[in-house]
Amino acid sequence: MIDAQTVLRRAQNTCVQPLCGGSVILRTDTGQLYSTNETGDSFLSHVNGQRAITDIAHLMKDEFDIESAILFSDILALAEELCAEGILECAQ
Repeated sequence: MIDAQTVLRRAQNTCVQPLCGGSVILRTDTGQLYSTNETGDSFLSHVNGQRAITDIAHLMKDEFDIESAILFSDILALAEELCAEGILECAQ
């Protein structure tokens, strides 16, 4: 289960490219393409295998005009979805 202290990294079988205010993600093992908006792009740029979800939320708070609780809830849901799709994985 993913929580505030979970540290994530990109799975080895993914490539992420910024595109028009978001990102395009390719799973190289399946050929599956995904896209994100600006918020998803920012989240992915902060995922480095060393930062916990809560640390990423603090960094993103400076980028977006949104309440901290809403931002945290949104990125926690995004992290869970990206892990379920095999794009992210737990680093520890």
